[in-house]
Amino acid sequence: MTYGPKEYWADLNEHQRYAVQGEFEANPRGMLRTRATVAHLERRTVTYCRLGESHMKPTDLWGVFPPGLNLPEPCDHGPGVCCREVAKAALAGEGK
Repeated sequence: MTYGPKEYWADLNEHQRYAVQGEFEANPRGMLRTRATVAHLERRTVTYCRLGESHMKPTDLWGVFPPGLNLPEPCDHGPGVCCREVAKAALAGEGK
């Protein structure tokens, strides 16, 4: 796909709605962070496992975050390794 001026402006219009405080866009970590159309938005990266899900998936959140919103630090155990899996393995090792 070619990414020209027409696509740029369509993209910018799509992302402008997230410039309102308290509205976010979630996007799997990757290509969106390279686009100029979201450069004006704050980006925070989270992982699903730190938000209560059973799997690790790094995700960028884009928008204007309200003051005092504390998000958990992303899981840092490597690609595809969830902090919950590491904790389970550690607990299993203690039971020996």
